[in-house]
Amino acid sequence: MSALPTCLPSAFQLAKLQAVPAQPTAADRNSSPVILTKPSAVEAELVALLDEYGIELQRMGHHREPGYIATATNFLGDHVLYLGPDADLSEALQAVRTFISRHSVPPVGQNPGHSANRARIRLVPAKVGPRGRVQTVHVECPWWCTVDHGKRIGSLDDLMHTSYQCAAELETLDGDMPELTATLSANPASADAHQRAAHIELGGIAGSVALTPDLADEAADELITLAARLRDQAAIARRFNQGGGRR
Repeated sequence: MSALPTCLPSAFQLAKLQAVPAQPTAADRNSSPVILTKPSAVEAELVALLDEYGIELQRMGHHREPGYIATATNFLGDHVLYLGPDADLSEALQAVRTFISRHSVPPVGQNPGHSANRARIRLVPAKVGPRGRVQTVHVECPWWCTVDHGKRIGSLDDLMHTSYQCAAELETLDGDMPELTATLSANPASADAHQRAAHIELGGIAGSVALTPDLADEAADELITLAARLRDQAAIARRFNQGGGRR
């Protein structure tokens, strides 16, 4: 499963680590002061480590085992820490330290491969023309594009920029596993200005599918995760379209 392409700031990561407290009623406010819970030392250390090394935090839904802890690479090639609903933060901290040591992960400021440090636009070679008359030209390519432009295309009108695909996989009563997908895209030769700019292509289910209540719960978790990734793709596209150097 892909993960979100950007790194969350400390406040956001703390909010994800902690449960949202119930809002006090008027009677509560009149009877006693509101006590704010401070993050534990382990939470603070984990958040600081994730920020230092540019590792994104993703909380998993209830369909994952409660103590689930895993590291992976998202669709931009950045590292992600996945935590189940009741994951032990001390174990998560140790898992991140082991991952950093085992893979020699540099701090985000010293990692040119991290998406935060990539140039907004790069010049890449592209092969263009009919068979037997192929020419190599250099084209502007967004930092989030994963297309191999070394593969021949008929003309520059066929040039497309797309990212890795984010997907939500849904199990149905029929045993099918349809997907909803979201992909960053840009079509430089389009007559439509919105198509030329960075935008999101949605694809997936046509028609209706049948779900049990349990499958519906799992589908909801998948869709919530996809929705978060879709918001990140929208933010990436918006920043890219506004320009301004790096992302």
